[in-house]
Amino acid sequence: MSHTKRSFIQAKFEPLRIKPEQWPEALERLEQGWDFLSAAGYGAAKPHEPRETGVDWYGRLSGAERAAFDRFWKAYGYKKGKNNAAMVWHRLGEIDAATAEIIIQAATAEKRQWGKEETRDGIARKWPQGWLSERRWEDHEPSADTAKTAPGAAVKRANLVNEINGLKTLIASAKPGPGREAMEAKLAALEAQLRG
Repeated sequence: MSHTKRSFIQAKFEPLRIKPEQWPEALERLEQGWDFLSAAGYGAAKPHEPRETGVDWYGRLSGAERAAFDRFWKAYGYKKGKNNAAMVWHRLGEIDAATAEIIIQAATAEKRQWGKEETRDGIARKWPQGWLSERRWEDHEPSADTAKTAPGAAVKRANLVNEINGLKTLIASAKPGPGREAMEAKLAALEAQLRG
């Protein structure tokens, strides 16, 4: 049980003020609540993956991934941690040209915003890895040029595909139970939305 889940259950259990014979049922309900919230995207701990050291993530990128990543790397303009940024790009999975263009346009806007500064008013600029991990491109509005090359429907489809792929990854590592079932139901709904 993660520390976050433990904290959640302890914080919710204490105020219940119930009889000891009711504790098992209350605990089960709180765990179901945690699983439901996690499946809905609230408070779920990220699956821990063993940290691979010495991996050439840039070398693992496919030809199309590498070409798009190189465009991002140039557009972002903050040359720190290329291999780690390539790792995050690789973990984004196969993204279509429309999504790559949105990421690159947002990286260009980020570069314009920061210029050559590494810090501003005590705030450090995000390294490319962090910017990608946090999906910061979603904070930027696409330019008019991007809107022409990546119509809204294509962008929505790309985001849906990325969400489906992320959910499949979570399901693969989830334990059987209500949380996993909720994720599987959401996956089925998203896949139906993608087909429809």
